[in-house]
Amino acid sequence: MWAGDAAVVSLPPNADAKAEVLAAFAEQLRFPRGFRPTWDDLELCLRDLSWLAEPTVVVLHAALPRLSHNALAVYLDVLQNAALLRNPGSPRLICVFPSDARDYVTSLLSVG
Repeated sequence: MWAGDAAVVSLPPNADAKAEVLAAFAEQLRFPRGFRPTWDDLELCLRDLSWLAEPTVVVLHAALPRLSHNALAVYLDVLQNAALLRNPGSPRLICVFPSDARDYVTSLLSVG
């Protein structure tokens, strides 16, 4: 989905599997054909995004994915790394979470 100058990824609110989360990103951001459904490839693609014309990518979470505690921590770490370590000239990555998930997200990110 695109909104003005931003590409928007809207994760399914009931996503309960890693494959479902990765597929949402791959489909909505038109990942390159070589994308493998792994956390490492997700991070590599999110750090690059050179194929997009939009200067910003917004990842909307209506709810946190229903992943295991460890998988959710890895997912959030991938998003954080991609946002902070993006390739020069790549679109800015903004992640939006429900306000009631703030403390949980913060606690998972502070563990790493």
